[in-house]
Amino acid sequence: MKILSTIVGIFLGLLFLVASVPILLHLPMPEPKLPEGTPMAAFMGVMGSTGYMTFVKVCELIGGILVMIPRTRNFGLLVLGPIIVNILAFWAFIAKAVPNGLTIAVVMFAAYLLWCGRKAFAGLLKSRNSEGDREKTAGKGNRVGAAFIQAAIAADDAWMEANDRAQLAAMTGGDKVEWKRLFDERGERLRLANQDMTAYFLKYYSYLQS
Repeated sequence: MKILSTIVGIFLGLLFLVASVPILLHLPMPEPKLPEGTPMAAFMGVMGSTGYMTFVKVCELIGGILVMIPRTRNFGLLVLGPIIVNILAFWAFIAKAVPNGLTIAVVMFAAYLLWCGRKAFAGLLKSRNSEGDREKTAGKGNRVGAAFIQAAIAADDAWMEANDRAQLAAMTGGDKVEWKRLFDERGERLRLANQDMTAYFLKYYSYLQS
């Protein structure tokens, strides 16, 4: 496929070189006679008299050279792409006719090279995916942060519970019953407080990640 894409790139580049070099160097070449008063004649007349044709031919020359070199082929396609679209628009809206064989060949060559370099051009559309990747990374960071916070709180709660149970074991009678009631109430309050604290830290961590 690399050899075929190189051959197609050379042919496409040569087509644009042949179309641009004679005009830029003012070499004699046959010009089709366009009926006066037609949109085609008016269009070509404006392009020639304003210098727009020279600008287009310079772009064709640059794009043709770039597309012939495998390393710079994609840059050449970026330069030639708008020109090819403009050629198709000329046939559709001004000439109002079916494109000639040369135009069809140019479109087919460019489409094939675009398909060969589709992975490189797909990178231009990765902004949305990158945003999704960042959201996934942030979500993973939130889960890690939540796990860390919950582990730290659980360790602190375990130490306090062990200390309270040691004091409870040393008590007897009514003091022990009252202490156990207070111990259970405090455990419930700590559980609710831990939930609120975890939610707060997660919000703060998400704020830092944004």
